[in-house]
Amino acid sequence: MISDKASGVSIDWVYKALGVKYTYIVELRDKSEFAFLLPEDQILSTGEETLEGLKALAKYMHEH
Repeated sequence: MISDKASGVSIDWVYKALGVKYTYIVELRDKSEFAFLLPEDQILSTGEETLEGLKALAKYMHEH
């Protein structure tokens, strides 16, 4: 799927130019409050939820 929220990024090129079936971009939970500088107390939980999301993506890709 071509990203509509992050258009013009390299995943769009890979999807179209190379025909890669699955392309993705990982976006963390912050909604512009902290940008790339999450408070220390949010780092571990952000990593854990990101890992769960990647595991779900990998499972989907494996099954399809």
